[in-house]
Amino acid sequence: MATIELICERRMLILHRFLARRLRKDPMLAERARAALGYVSGLGGAGEDLWNVVFDEWDSILRGGVAHIREMLPLRTPEMDRLRTWSPFMIVDDPITRELVEGPRLWQLARRGLRRGPLREAAAAPAAEAPPAKLSEVHNHYHFHFAAEASADPAAKERLAEAAGRTR
Repeated sequence: MATIELICERRMLILHRFLARRLRKDPMLAERARAALGYVSGLGGAGEDLWNVVFDEWDSILRGGVAHIREMLPLRTPEMDRLRTWSPFMIVDDPITRELVEGPRLWQLARRGLRRGPLREAAAAPAAEAPPAKLSEVHNHYHFHFAAEASADPAAKERLAEAAGRTR
């Protein structure tokens, strides 16, 4: 797996660990994620079959209550790795979450953890061939585009567009 993919996955894991802790103090964050999921469900478009599966899985998690959500978000399973890629929490209308998603802090933490952690060996191993594009790469572009569409603030749209250009 390429280093950027590891960094993206680690970034999403760090964000969702933070969100799991934050849900204890702010249970309404789950309601805002459910509202964001409902908003996105009406978009349709390319990859609709994939989105329907992801939507159903997130809907099931979000309907499980705050304790269930807090338990699921930081799980390190292939299913949750995939679901975190399409997380409704990425587009929640919440200033703290938005600052984390848009800002550089998570990228810095993810890169630092990759340099120090056990993933370092995996990142250092040469790939036999170029890996195919992964959902995590598509995810960043999708969420930046969606957040820019959903935001009424012109300055936020500019920041999102700049950030999207840096992550491609």
